[in-house]
Amino acid sequence: MGRKSEKVEVNWSPCRKLDQEIRDFLKYVVAGLRVTTDVSRSDILLYCKYHNSLVVFAQAMPNSMAPLFRDFIVGRMVSPKEEPKIWEAVTEGKSGVRQLEILPGTAPVYQQAVPLKYKGKHIPVAAAIYTNLIEHERQRHRSPVFQKAVRCLQRMCCSGELRTCGELTPFTEWDGILYVNSKLTIKYMSGVAMNHYRRIGLLGELVGHRLVETGTRDAELVKAALSAGRCLEYEGEESGRLWVRKIVPMKCPEMLSIFKRMEAGRESRGFNGALILVHDATEEKLKEREIQVKNAMIQEIHHRVKNNLQTVASLLRMQQRRAQSPETKEALQEAISRILSISAIHEYLSHSSGRTINIKDVLKRIVGQTKELLSGEMPIKIYFDGADVYLPPQHTTACALIVNELLQNAIEHGQAGVPKPGEIMVELEDLGDEVRIQVRDNGVGLPPNFDPSKVSSLGLQIVNSLTQNELSGTFRLRREGDYTVAEIRFPKAIAKERENG
Repeated sequence: MGRKSEKVEVNWSPCRKLDQEIRDFLKYVVAGLRVTTDVSRSDILLYCKYHNSLVVFAQAMPNSMAPLFRDFIVGRMVSPKEEPKIWEAVTEGKSGVRQLEILPGTAPVYQQAVPLKYKGKHIPVAAAIYTNLIEHERQRHRSPVFQKAVRCLQRMCCSGELRTCGELTPFTEWDGILYVNSKLTIKYMSGVAMNHYRRIGLLGELVGHRLVETGTRDAELVKAALSAGRCLEYEGEESGRLWVRKIVPMKCPEMLSIFKRMEAGRESRGFNGALILVHDATEEKLKEREIQVKNAMIQEIHHRVKNNLQTVASLLRMQQRRAQSPETKEALQEAISRILSISAIHEYLSHSSGRTINIKDVLKRIVGQTKELLSGEMPIKIYFDGADVYLPPQHTTACALIVNELLQNAIEHGQAGVPKPGEIMVELEDLGDEVRIQVRDNGVGLPPNFDPSKVSSLGLQIVNSLTQNELSGTFRLRREGDYTVAEIRFPKAIAKERENG
């Protein structure tokens, strides 16, 4: 279902002095952090010796519970005195445990320091597994099989044996856990997993039974993972429920009796079991389908609105051609231009399911429409230059109407009666916290003592109203050399607040 985690962060800089072979090994360790921290319900940090200090170079936060660290602390340096157990693990290869408070006044945390080895040799790197003391006590009272499986998972992670787990989607508190042995017999099943299997009609006790007896694809999927010797993820239906299953092959010699280990000889080095992590994605899929249907309906509505607006514009063009009065022709032309500006927004919305529109594309469309509507008797060149700026539809519509009105104003008042070829430039700028739109023309300019707030022009009134009421921005008209400049500025934050509100 694509539930990717962003709760693993790495900075390899502190490890740059280690051999490349060891750094490659550490990448395998990092790949196993996500599944290990989720199943263990613990935070995990990787420390590296850096001169006479320790530095955190990797950190994993669990998705299955609230993390113990509020933020990522990758790059933080600590002294041996601050982290004595980690220092012993890094410098002497000694494991250790202690209780501490991560934040003053918070619940105690159980810290386990695990030295890392590569090819049987100690390296100056250690893992620190942090577990809330309440969770630690809860784990101690769970099934011995589960406890062994967690310890096995942590050991395999620190040994780089979970290298194929890096692309698995996260495990959450709503996901179930099963542990099966090499004969595919269920040895442990969490309460959440029991609920998942009950929903598909398996009401009896499943622990102690073989996977094939469940009638699901579990046995087939586990065999495939064990045969491939790698973690695998599958999505498919079971009795009408959509399940996402992650299979993690396990090397847990402690799960075998001493007699079986003696008989097996070297078998303990191979996979002798597997974790099955089950996520029921049925409701998520239904919601996703509902959203897709709604988006399709909304897009269809926008498509029809666009078509209707273009039909209205065509009717007005017919009326314009029949009109005798120049004033009527001009009024109809302005109406057509405004309708097509709004139509352009609906056209973009009909092709997009996103909540934002790139205003650059819309303004280019407005400029193109204006060129098409220009009379051949007016030799005016219109240019556009702008950056990508994404706004919600409401604010994109306001900007489209504003630019349309400013273009019409520049053509009607700025260029009328001007003997030289006219030029109009539309510029869109992303100023970081603000957006600026300028329309420049080299026409007749502004009259003396011009006050835009007192102008009776409907177009400028529309610009003023939309800028202030829809965009919470400012509108200015001024003269710069040979150009009249109409400028609007508005904050991005206002647009985001209104969109979210």
